Amino acid sequence: VLHAIWGGPAKNGWRSSVELETLLRDQGSSGLEQFVSGHVHSVMQQDLPTGLRDRLPVRYLEIEEMRLVKLITEWLQYEATRAPFTVAKTEETTSITIAGLGLDLRLDRLDTLDDGSSLIIDYKTGSSTDAWELPRPEDVQLPLYSTFAVNQVPSAEPGGLVIATVRTGEAEFRGRVRQAVALLLNLSRANSLVKDPLTDQQLDE
Repeated sequence: VLHAIWGGPAKNGWRSSVELETLLRDQGSSGLEQFVSGHVHSVMQQDLPTGLRDRLPVRYLEIEEMRLVKLITEWLQYEATRAPFTVAKTEETTSITIAGLGLDLRLDRLDTLDDGSSLIIDYKTGSSTDAWELPRPEDVQLPLYSTFAVNQVPSAEPGGLVIATVRTGEAEFRGRVRQAVALLLNLSRANSLVKDPLTDQQLDE
């Protein structure tokens, strides 16, 4: 659903925070919910495998649509509090080899921040970790994506690697960013995005 929403005109979606802000200003929360509802319904009808959809009770599918509308609407209201951004790519794929190990990567989203840097975003609806400290990181998914993302947009310096927690009542970004103010406005000094910025040394390591 988020791929469709940020997929640009080809998917009747957006490519920048300005479009989200404009809809909220002109139509309010109800307009946003209606916009999301249309995308959820389209994805459920077109992207859900036909065999699977035919095996599921109609009422179950209706309830799932309602759940997704609530979840995605809440997430977009959170994103509306961000500093200005544009969406450069969604669900971009590539294959890489590291130490003889072949990996297929799919980057959920790559944003361009107002300062021109790139923000690598990975959506998570369940529990996750952003523990990347050496000598043995617990999760290397986003650090792996950083090189991939820069290769996709060579002119863009990595401005941050973040996990987007898309969960009802728990919407937040976690990870590392160079300048927290370039991601979210009005963060407290105690926020981890402010306290632990992304550095060149971390990227090199």
